[in-house]
Amino acid sequence: MRPELIEELKKETAGEDLDLSWLEKPAAQHGLRVAPGKRGLTLEDIATESYGDIPTSTGNQTGRMRGAAPRPDAQSTQQMWGSKSATWSESAMLLYEEAVQRQWSSATDIPWEQMPELDDDIEMAMSQLCTFLTQVEFIAGDVPGQYAPNVSAEYFEVGLFLASQIMDEARHLDVFRKRALANGIGLLSAGPGAIGLLTAQDFTEMASTLHLVGEGFVQSMFRMGELFAQSEVDKRGIQLYMGDTPIRVSQLNPGDKVSATIITAGKPEILTVKAVDATLAAEPAPAAAAPEPEAAAAEMPAAEPAAEPAPEPQAAASEATPDTAKAESTSPYEDLPKPYFKNPFFMLLVFIIIIALIWVLMRRRVKK
Repeated sequence: MRPELIEELKKETAGEDLDLSWLEKPAAQHGLRVAPGKRGLTLEDIATESYGDIPTSTGNQTGRMRGAAPRPDAQSTQQMWGSKSATWSESAMLLYEEAVQRQWSSATDIPWEQMPELDDDIEMAMSQLCTFLTQVEFIAGDVPGQYAPNVSAEYFEVGLFLASQIMDEARHLDVFRKRALANGIGLLSAGPGAIGLLTAQDFTEMASTLHLVGEGFVQSMFRMGELFAQSEVDKRGIQLYMGDTPIRVSQLNPGDKVSATIITAGKPEILTVKAVDATLAAEPAPAAAAPEPEAAAAEMPAAEPAAEPAPEPQAAASEATPDTAKAESTSPYEDLPKPYFKNPFFMLLVFIIIIALIWVLMRRRVKK
């Protein structure tokens, strides 16, 4: 700040007592000009120079964000992890950006007004499933929430991703509760839930039990729920629940807003509907169908000799027609492997893992 401005401030009432020493302290790096990339201005774009230097360890126990100038009188919490190995993930920035761009609303993106009347036994079964999943999703949001206060501001991207995960679980909770009440049944008997997940002793144990075992089991339930859903509303809702898994084009409805992450050897790019439409519009028109030479030949006078070779393209087209029809009738997904939830060996493995997890938790309780 210019010296004359400081003198003007000191002339104000009680200006002599103003502590302006912070103006003389060395500030954080400034003068940077960060340009947005193809995906907009992302966390990866602003992680540049000193702002992108991830420390191996830190003694920062305050709310000072990475890159900001420190204050010696800042309040210390003494509860944040100071080691990069205990907190940092190279994927946190990309995962957060993807989570933000794939948000959806349980109030407007599910056609609740189209909910059909189901048989009482089917509706009771659906309400019981929603009761169980409501409780599971509540705990699934609480579990990562325990660790958010321990993430240092030096590794804030991890905290942002944890917050997005908590938001996803909160939306799942509210959508299952809405579904249970949508057809007049409501919530039914609550089970024990996954309360044991709250006893995880560290982040690694939490991640392995919640994400690998717990979420893997829930994803299998979602897949089976989509398979056995009795209404398009339920099927559509389950497809949205599985927002963190790939969705086939055949599962989309007219008017859906589509975004996708393409994983390649280079840096991934997030595609939008606008970008896809622009790419398709720029592509050359497909070649004319084979019957066109036949039509052109029909328009030419029969007396001209040049018209005689015309039947050859027609014959070639007629020969290629069965193969073309066969290719068009073949789904692009027929060669893909069957969904894993139909594999009995996978389901047996999931069952064994769940039993082992329950056994470990029971032994821990007995020891306590």
